[in-house]
Amino acid sequence: MIELTANDFHTLWSNHMRWAKYAIDWQEKIDEQRFEPTPKLTWKSAYWFNDDGNFLWARTYLAQANIPYEIINDTYVDEYLILTDLEYKS
Repeated sequence: MIELTANDFHTLWSNHMRWAKYAIDWQEKIDEQRFEPTPKLTWKSAYWFNDDGNFLWARTYLAQANIPYEIINDTYVDEYLILTDLEYKS
């Protein structure tokens, strides 16, 4: 079995933003039906993935580490979006 770390996770995404901090701005995008299904606004972080393989590895890491997450399709950029409370610290 392959063991993934938080450092591995943070090499996989193509874009990251804070989520809950900007809930007002994201609500406008939700109202425009940018996301499928409708995401919760309470997550701390949003991670976009432009590579299906990287998305699968990232999801595997979160599941193995028992970190709650939500998977969303961002129709504006046609990428997977993972919402979670895992925060990126640069």
